[in-house]
Amino acid sequence: MRFKQLLTKTLLVAAGLCVGANSAWATETNLTPVGVFTWTNTPAITYDGEATTWTINQGGISDGKLGRYSGPYAIIKFDASSILAEKTLLTATLDFDITANAYNNNICIAQLTDASFTPSTVTTAVFDASATQFQTGDWSDKNNTKHFSYDVKARVNEANVLAFAIYGANAREQTLGNVQLKLNYADGSVPKHSWTAKAYANIGGDKTKIDSWDGAEVTEGDTYTVWAKKVITYGGKKYELNDAKFATNAVYFNTTMGDDDAEHEITYTLNEDIAYFAEGEDINSTQKQS
Repeated sequence: MRFKQLLTKTLLVAAGLCVGANSAWATETNLTPVGVFTWTNTPAITYDGEATTWTINQGGISDGKLGRYSGPYAIIKFDASSILAEKTLLTATLDFDITANAYNNNICIAQLTDASFTPSTVTTAVFDASATQFQTGDWSDKNNTKHFSYDVKARVNEANVLAFAIYGANAREQTLGNVQLKLNYADGSVPKHSWTAKAYANIGGDKTKIDSWDGAEVTEGDTYTVWAKKVITYGGKKYELNDAKFATNAVYFNTTMGDDDAEHEITYTLNEDIAYFAEGEDINSTQKQS
């Protein structure tokens, strides 16, 4: 006998399984720059080893290189080679503050291909190497300081040395300060865990598992996607996640891998509108019991 119940969707994540990236095995370090240079495409380089703030202005990329506008650009180098030796990098975040002297500014960041320079060897030739702009951030508050933070983990190379240029997108002077690279890393290999999704439906008043599926291994502390089927076939009927925002056959949510394997319970409800099968359909084709 068919029955119909309220069409709802519930995602239940077991408490205590999700933690942030800063687990007991992880170490966090705030790395200050090896050097911060200001550069204009006149060309001229200014370096002051005692400076804590730097003036920037309009810049840009032309033919894959810095120098579309005069700047000054702030050229920042970080050397994490010793810190990350034989370590597993978990997160890398570029942090800095900007104080604007006018309204409606826009901050840009580019990564320089050549990061081999040092305060004693840097020349204008280093800026002939390619640069790729990867971030802009809107600014609007005159004479106030705003904090910027960007994920740059994917930009850390095998040498663990990075060089960035920070500049404005329009001709307005701004002040850069508090520049640092926040690193989160672990000794040796990082634990990996897997996740399992279990689908349940209320059948005859009982909580009944109607399907389950496993996810790939996830590095502890990483965010991952738990996917779910929109429709599940079980016992000659079809159950679904009936929600207007789930327009595709794969619905999902994001969570963070904790220090153990994770289980996710997803509740499905019977939909009478689809509780039938075309002639010859294999009603067991989507079942996977465990």
